[in-house]
Amino acid sequence: MSITSPRCLHPFYKLLHLRLLTCLGPSVSASSPRAYKPRHGCTDPGLPRTDRPHLPLDTEDMPNIVELVIVDLKEGVGKDDPVFTKLREGVAKGGLKRQSFGFSVEHPQRLYWTFYFENGFEPKDFKWPQEEYGDYIEQLKTIATSDFTRYYFTFPSFPHEVTAAPITETALITLKADADVAAFKAIQDALVGKLKQAPVVQEAAYAITTEAGANPIVLLFVGWPSAEAHQELVSRPESKEVMGKLHSFIEKGDVAHIPYTNKEY
Repeated sequence: MSITSPRCLHPFYKLLHLRLLTCLGPSVSASSPRAYKPRHGCTDPGLPRTDRPHLPLDTEDMPNIVELVIVDLKEGVGKDDPVFTKLREGVAKGGLKRQSFGFSVEHPQRLYWTFYFENGFEPKDFKWPQEEYGDYIEQLKTIATSDFTRYYFTFPSFPHEVTAAPITETALITLKADADVAAFKAIQDALVGKLKQAPVVQEAAYAITTEAGANPIVLLFVGWPSAEAHQELVSRPESKEVMGKLHSFIEKGDVAHIPYTNKEY
């Protein structure tokens, strides 16, 4: 699986006594297990870290923490696969009742699976039901062909209408290490504001993670009637002008179009 943005890798074939999580390093294979020092924003399944500086511990305003997992699944494995269904139920049992999931139009076996920490429920509150649902990693690796990646982003609020669109643009963007984040946000805020006014756009939202020693990462969701509608709008001269301003901040990015299924348990 090749993702062009920084990622947290969960190698499936590392020896059991090694930590299952490695972060922001080269892809780890079964033949060459390597350990990397975990960085903020990465955590073991069922054992969320609370030292991520971009995840506020004060829930007075109850921001939404969005967790995004990306993994390539075996040919023929779909959203109704019994193993994947069981994993979703286990995640819900652990406290994450609202989930969105779907496969990329560009890569039909690439799953995008999103969890929402809402209403004051934090990553530290999540508990994977090990006794009832077994080992998370072992279950997932039976249907996956790759390591999986995990990201955490904090939104002031999250518009769930965006993943209810027929197609949701899901973009992961790595900014340059020296990017002026405030300047980027000013342009991005204006762009998202214009997108929300476009008749073809169902909703739009983005968040940025920043931490010392790491490039800022952006997660953008935009709801569209189709991938073609997205391409048509961004091909307009006025869109190209705005995108040209943003490109000076961007190191690399990955864009996928996902027909999400939204489920509440």
